[in-house]
Amino acid sequence: MSGYGGCRPDDLAAGLAVAERLLGAVGVPVSEDDATLLLTYGADAHGLAPELRDRIGVLFEAALRGFFHCAARGEGFSADADDERFEQALAAAYPGAGAAFARLARSYWSLRVLEARLSRHFGGVLVQQLLRSVERCVGRAFFPEPSDEADAPAHYAAEQRRLLARVEAPIDVEELLFGNPLLVGNPLAPPAAD
Repeated sequence: MSGYGGCRPDDLAAGLAVAERLLGAVGVPVSEDDATLLLTYGADAHGLAPELRDRIGVLFEAALRGFFHCAARGEGFSADADDERFEQALAAAYPGAGAAFARLARSYWSLRVLEARLSRHFGGVLVQQLLRSVERCVGRAFFPEPSDEADAPAHYAAEQRRLLARVEAPIDVEELLFGNPLLVGNPLAPPAAD
């Protein structure tokens, strides 16, 4: 049963569970103190002890790394990812996508769905901010807004390589880039409309 604005009462718990999955994927256990920290409002974090603020930074960076470990397997982060219509929408949105890119897209868009639900009612809670941080970083690199720049595909390919190297993603970079229908040069992508 959906709550007001599409946010279900258990979305906050789901957000925390996803954060734990992301962190666990790179071997960062979430202690009870970490869980309590992730359920505080970011505005309240300014008054935290320096070591707790440092821990927040560690959790945010580890969650980004963990996302790519999960995306390598195509894990979904919201119930929508298990819906056949969700899969059909992704296939329609990214014709010619290779398997590695399709797995990344599934993980990204399901995370975005969950984060959007959280932001409606739990905006500012650290777990929502953590998921938004991951979503924005991945989105800027892999799912950018359309651009008129002629060198945009080369720029995005370079940005994707840098990000994947930084987070030590267990993803074959060449396979991902080759199968990315958003990059010019993907022979599987449909021709651009004039």
